Amino acid sequence: MAKKKLSALKQLADSLAAEELVDDYIRSQPRYHLEGESGVACLENLFQALGYDDLTSFLADNPGAQEALEQFVRENLPGCKEWQEGLRENI
Repeated sequence: MAKKKLSALKQLADSLAAEELVDDYIRSQPRYHLEGESGVACLENLFQALGYDDLTSFLADNPGAQEALEQFVRENLPGCKEWQEGLRENI
């Protein structure tokens, strides 16, 4: 039981350290934001810092990120008539 607790604490510490590392990276980037085309460029730079060529290669290697984007669409679809129309046109 003690080994499981220790393992869980180590995982939590690693997770918090990873969150802090991402925060440190973002703070180190001038004008980092996630809006518009320059926001996409900021994400591209983040993925390049992670070792990917671009957003496409990141998504290809991380199905969980693809699922998160799909979930984003699902959650935001009710309020976006243009998206709804686009989907209907492609069914």
